[in-house]
Amino acid sequence: LSPVCLGSLRRAASINAEYMGKRLICVVAHNNKIRTIAKDLGDFLINLETLILTNNNISHLRDLEPLGGIEKLTRLVLTGNAVTKAKGYRLYVISKCLNLRQLDYLSVKPKERVMAERVYGKAVKKNLKRKRTFVPGAAAGDAQNTTLA
Repeated sequence: LSPVCLGSLRRAASINAEYMGKRLICVVAHNNKIRTIAKDLGDFLINLETLILTNNNISHLRDLEPLGGIEKLTRLVLTGNAVTKAKGYRLYVISKCLNLRQLDYLSVKPKERVMAERVYGKAVKKNLKRKRTFVPGAAAGDAQNTTLA
């Protein structure tokens, strides 16, 4: 599959996440006004390997927390976001993304992994397979009737 490019959007784009989530391996969403990353992004984009978010409005390290949920993420580009100037930015991202090989077009070195673990602690891989179950007769999408096992 070719990458999905969502660059310089002037209005909201609608993507069928359930269909595309299993197939997408690369997302390019540059020059938008993205400020946060959905906490459950890794649950929908299960095969995402490359995420390019250049020139957006991500400004705090805590906004990058959900990246740890994208298990197959190997390449990440955040240049042009204010967060890249934050103290400890590179080590923080490396500590969250266990399979990351490139960050902002630079290779992640083993020395950086060791330092990231020392500063931010060891991240835990999610080994539990999350399975969605549906209660018959309940409304679709109703959070009270849909559970994650």
